[in-house]
Amino acid sequence: MKRMRTWLEERFAHGTLVASTPEADDAVAKNGLAVVDLLRPLGHVSRLDASIRIGDAVSGRVSRVQDVHLHFYEAHTIYQAESKAIEEHLRTVLHSASDKYAQECSRDDLLQMIESGQVLPASMPEDLTPWLVDYRSELQRATAFGDHEAIDYPVAALFFTSANCENPVTSLNALQNLLVPPPLMRQEVMYPLKDPDFPRFYVLLQDMSEPVDNQRVARNLAAARSVFGGERVALLPINTGNTAVGAVDGTGAPPGAFKIFMRTPLPGGGAGEMLSRPAPPAQGLAAFLSADDLSSVAATLRAFVLQVLLPGLAARVAKLDANVTATRRGLRNRLTRFWKAPVVGSEDVLNDKPWPWHSIESQLRQLADLAFLLRAYDYAAATYRLGAQDYQAANNARWYAGTQEMIALALIMAPCDDNDPLKYFARAIEQYTKLPGARARLLTSRCTLVAGMYQQAAGRHMSCSHTFFRAHFGQAAGRHMSCSTPFPRAHFGVKAFKSVSQHRRAVAAGLHIPCGHVFVWAQFGGEHFE
Repeated sequence: MKRMRTWLEERFAHGTLVASTPEADDAVAKNGLAVVDLLRPLGHVSRLDASIRIGDAVSGRVSRVQDVHLHFYEAHTIYQAESKAIEEHLRTVLHSASDKYAQECSRDDLLQMIESGQVLPASMPEDLTPWLVDYRSELQRATAFGDHEAIDYPVAALFFTSANCENPVTSLNALQNLLVPPPLMRQEVMYPLKDPDFPRFYVLLQDMSEPVDNQRVARNLAAARSVFGGERVALLPINTGNTAVGAVDGTGAPPGAFKIFMRTPLPGGGAGEMLSRPAPPAQGLAAFLSADDLSSVAATLRAFVLQVLLPGLAARVAKLDANVTATRRGLRNRLTRFWKAPVVGSEDVLNDKPWPWHSIESQLRQLADLAFLLRAYDYAAATYRLGAQDYQAANNARWYAGTQEMIALALIMAPCDDNDPLKYFARAIEQYTKLPGARARLLTSRCTLVAGMYQQAAGRHMSCSHTFFRAHFGQAAGRHMSCSTPFPRAHFGVKAFKSVSQHRRAVAAGLHIPCGHVFVWAQFGGEHFE
């Protein structure tokens, strides 16, 4: 379970919008990187020992923040791609992963042990299906920025310009004013960047591979700090490594540290990923960066977290909590909601419209998500439940399902003896399947895979097998899992099993998962199962 909790902490991180001027892009592009690529390897800021109050001054609790995970998103691609593009990307992920692990993941011996009823060896690796791990991670990334959840929305912004420009204040103001907000911000679903309380941090990027005018840089830094605030502006020198053209490799930063964070863009863009990347220099990826540069990036991000991000989150949580307390908590508000008139229309008619960010329904979700990110899981679960009452009363299946999914995750992070996360996963899946269209299937797939991950981590292997069986076949011939291509059997040693029990043992061991629209009965030897 510890491994899953670590995965959840990394999966749900503080989203940060990143925007930069062409001059700043050019300085970083010398290394074959974009600005977000430069930041991502250092997105885990530890040893903070900060505190944020969650709740009011009387009954609230102080949450100790020891470390923060940051997700950096390219400002122009903070949106969810079209369903067809996501499914196309997932098919590519499956085929690529199957080719990659074809030689590494031979399972003939393990299949033989399962068929003969032998005990599996204790030395067996944890991830017997690394292709499934890749699929699950990419599905999580592709379904970010939904209009029914705020967990992935940016909570702060980083703006980059050149330290050697004529006027950094003018440059940064133009960058902010001309920036096209993400679609959900324009629709007033996402907390808008134009809000004066939105946390912002400004970075003057100094390219040390070019001639440096130290006096101009000092003047620019002082001018920016006088306008935006001393704690909101930082100077970041880079490219102090392999600066000589044709120099021998050896002084650059390790390229592997950046490659693992350079994910494949989705068809048509989205997921906060770059649409394209600059070509690496002749010396190699990140060749102009040095260890000192990476230390400077880490120090800049630490300053951003301590001086801007955490204070901004504390103020926003306090404001949201005050609004929620005034309208949703207390006996008076409970009685008011109890006598609230029912929603006009039939209960069979689903309301699938998102609420604007300034509505109390949206603020409930925002507050719960921020509490989850700050690891106040009990408070987050209570707030999700409070919001779920509104969403259920409005017959909004997508929003209600989203809260049930997050309650389950909160219970995994902070277990409660009398509450099983699987109950909430089941509710979420049930509600997602009520919705039409491919996007609903993607959400169902996402929730089902995480539910299976939890069951596997808890040692509930048979239950995990049942979850995937139900997801594939559906409760009423519904196709819940969103993958229109069968997994290549030859690559994973999958063959006909003699009985259901053998196949379920294979599923529990991670050798085969019945996931996908196309499922061949011959994989079961033609046997029919009830």
